[in-house]
Amino acid sequence: MATSENKMKSATRPGNVKYKPEIDVEKCMGCGLCMDSCESHAVKGCLILKNGNMCVIDEASCLAAQPRCEYRCEQLCPNRAFKLKKV
Repeated sequence: MATSENKMKSATRPGNVKYKPEIDVEKCMGCGLCMDSCESHAVKGCLILKNGNMCVIDEASCLAAQPRCEYRCEQLCPNRAFKLKKV
C-alpha cells in the first residue's frame, strides 16, 4: 500500500505525461526493489535482473501502467539508478 509520502511525490507528476524507464547500470546494485514495486512487472514482467543489473525488457508495459503505478520504482531505488525520463 502506498504511503502518503509516496502519494505526494507521485502527485507532482502530471497524469497525462508518460515517462520512459532508464537504468544507470553503473549505479544499479541489482537489489530488485524497482522490480518488486512494479505493477506492470507483476502482470507482464517488464523488468529483469541480468548480469547483476536491472534491465527494462518491456517499456510498453511500463508506459501503460502510468500514472496509476505512482512511480514507486524510481522512489524506492536506493542508489537512484532508476530514472523516469519524460517521453
